[in-house]
This record gives sequence, structure tokens and C-alpha cells, in this order.
Amino acid sequence: MARKNIKVYLQKPFGIADSAYYKYLREGAPKGIEYIEKTKSGLVGVGKFGKSFWLKQFVKKCLRFFSLSLPNVYYSDIGNFDIVHCVNCMSKNDVPWICDMEHIGHFWRGSCARYKVKVKDGKVVKLFDDRDKDKVRKYICFDNCKKIIAWSEWTKNNIVREFPEIKNKVEVVYPAVSIKKFKKKNSDGKIRIIFIGRDFKTKGGEIALQVLDKLTKKYSNIEGLIISEVPQKFLNKYSGNKKIKFIGLVSQEKLFKDLYSVADIFLYPTFSDTFGFAILEAQSFGIPVVTMKTGSTHTINETVTDGKTGFIIENMKADGHKMIFDAGVADEFVNVVGKLIEDGKLLRKMSRASFGEVVDGKFSVRERGKKLKMIYKEALR
Repeated sequence: MARKNIKVYLQKPFGIADSAYYKYLREGAPKGIEYIEKTKSGLVGVGKFGKSFWLKQFVKKCLRFFSLSLPNVYYSDIGNFDIVHCVNCMSKNDVPWICDMEHIGHFWRGSCARYKVKVKDGKVVKLFDDRDKDKVRKYICFDNCKKIIAWSEWTKNNIVREFPEIKNKVEVVYPAVSIKKFKKKNSDGKIRIIFIGRDFKTKGGEIALQVLDKLTKKYSNIEGLIISEVPQKFLNKYSGNKKIKFIGLVSQEKLFKDLYSVADIFLYPTFSDTFGFAILEAQSFGIPVVTMKTGSTHTINETVTDGKTGFIIENMKADGHKMIFDAGVADEFVNVVGKLIEDGKLLRKMSRASFGEVVDGKFSVRERGKKLKMIYKEALR
């Protein structure tokens, strides 16, 4: 008699999603697990991203303005399924459920919990309002909540700090991306450096352009690829540099087929990140990442191993809210990227290490699937 699959209902905030996470979750479904969802999830289309991004920002501003710290919880008419897997939200359903958390703010709609910022043990931390925590506590302390999966150690530490009574429910399981079958297309001797950012400012687009401008003038065999909606003032400033290609936002299919497959180095000077899927995608193509550690790039040290799968430049004075960075940080990036340009052996070594993280390392589909299957089984006991 064939063994019955475990049917897992995939609950998303507001029933929609624009993250690659859901796509990779379905692609990496372990044997014996069947994911069910009402609406298709994945990346918002290129033309829709701007509207989606600004709509979400508007909703968040409204929630903050009216101090609406609402728990991010939903009831779904899920039918005949075994377990609910909530991604960045919680469940009201009277069945076993688990939740995935990119960061602790997702316990509240729009990440709009009230909090105070304080310095504790030399670190800046958010201390959440007790009234807002009580709104969440009644769901995550309930018996039906079987497991809270943190995307990173940083997320786990924040959750346990605010809700120590559920520390035994919290477990780190890193997101994963599928292995890409590809062949390097660039046979012209050029080294291509790629920058990708749906949000040009937050992902450090201005720094990236400064760095690429300097590198293309310093080295004759360098080409820069900018995958982003670049403000007109920067297009005007750098349009004279024909070695920088402004491509704009593209579909994920084109990104994988035509752009990652020709890139050699991923330039990622982001101001803020709670988990960078672009880093994992670059690694799945064997592309080392050169990125920036700021006070708001909380998981960079977990996704990039400095000196092994890429390089991390510290710029702790960078202001992610005002998008202000040290004047000399662009030169630091030029020097570090220059090491990879000048040392082909080092570039190839880092490329292999990056690819290894996705093949059988902590970001592999196999590793994540094995852990998830165990979590589902334990939740149903």
C-alpha cells in the first residue's frame, strides 16, 4: 500500500507574495510532501514591481501613523490538509501549524509593532512593546503552533530574546535555492560584474555605479551590468561610460538565462538586508559576492563567508534610512574587487566555494528539505 503524502497548505500574508522564497519552497519539496496553495506565488512581474512596492510602503505608513500594531495572523478555509505552513505570518486554524520568519517584525502586519531602540551589551537592539507582544504571544504559545522556523541565527536570537518562553519551538532552517544548469557564455575574455537591485537606493545602487565607473577605467577587460530601475540623474551621469550596461529590471527567466550565466562577480553594496536571496542565486551560478556590512545588513555574515565565498566590507557608519555612506567606501570596493580581477586562481576558487554552498551546503535544497520533512512529521505526531 502506497504511503500517503503529507499535505501542507502554504499560507501567505494577505494570500499573495512577491518573493522568490515561495517558488524555491515548492521546487524543493521533499519526497512525500505535497504543497497546496490557493493562489500562485512568486516574483511580481517586472512591470508590476513599482506599483506593488509603493503600495506596500503606503500601507505600512498608514499602519504606523495610526499605531495599528495588528498581529499578522490569518484564518484559511483550507479543506482537507494535514498541516499549515505559514510564511512570514501566523495561523488561526485549529490544526497543527508552523511558521517561517524572515525577521521578527513579520509577527505584525506590515512589520508595524511599536518598539524602543536601546543599546544593550554594546549593540543596538529593538525592544518591543509588551502590549504588542501579548497580541502575538497568544498564537505562538498555543499548542497548535508546533515550530517557528527562523531564516537566520539573527532572527532566532531576536525571537528568543522577546519570547523566551517559546525558545524550544524556534529552529534555524536556512532558505535554499535550486541548482542551476548553465554554461558560462562569456568567451571574449571580459570579466563581467553584475549589480542587481529591485530597490536601487536600498541595495546601494549609487555605490555600485561609482565602483563600476572606477573599475572600468582602471581595467580594460571589465564590463558592468546594472539590473535595476536607475534614477534619471544617475543615467545622465554615467551614460558616457559605454562599459556600463543599463539593463533595467528583467524577468527571472532572462536574469538566469542571459545575465547570471555571463557574470563573474556579484557587486552587492546593500544598505539593508534581512536575508538576501540575490546572494544565494548568485552562488547557485558560482558567482562570488562582494558586499557591505552595515548596522542594517543583519545576515550578511551568514550568507557570505568572508574570504571564502566572497568579501565583506565593513561600513558601520552607513545610514540605511538616509542612504548615506562613507566617501571612501567605493575605493574599498574597488580594491577588493580588484583582487578578484587580478587573481584568476582566487576568482575560480571562490566560485567553486560559492557553488558548493548551494549544491550540498547550508543553502542546498536537499539540506532544507530533509529538515522540513522532519519538522512536518514531528508536528503531526
